[in-house]
Amino acid sequence: TGSGLTGLLLRTLKEYLGDDEKVILQSFSTVPAPISSDIVIEPYNAALGLQDLHEYCHQSYLFDNQALSNLCQRRLDLEAPLMRKLNNIVAFCMSGI
Repeated sequence: TGSGLTGLLLRTLKEYLGDDEKVILQSFSTVPAPISSDIVIEPYNAALGLQDLHEYCHQSYLFDNQALSNLCQRRLDLEAPLMRKLNNIVAFCMSGI
């Protein structure tokens, strides 16, 4: 799954870089909303992924998928926002940090 692959990648980076390196690992992730989950195990996979983020990242920025959709619907006047629009909002937030 995506959460397992991310955990493996973060663990490998942490082992490769070690604790002596002056590197800050940052993560930007979207988490599913319990109300709008299409797949039953989606919140479970997110919980597994959050454990790896907590263990291997120095900074984690989480974006609620439902909140991003509501933002597009209310502020951008889009009935059904496309993933491109949601990704643009996350990219704007990432560039502002």
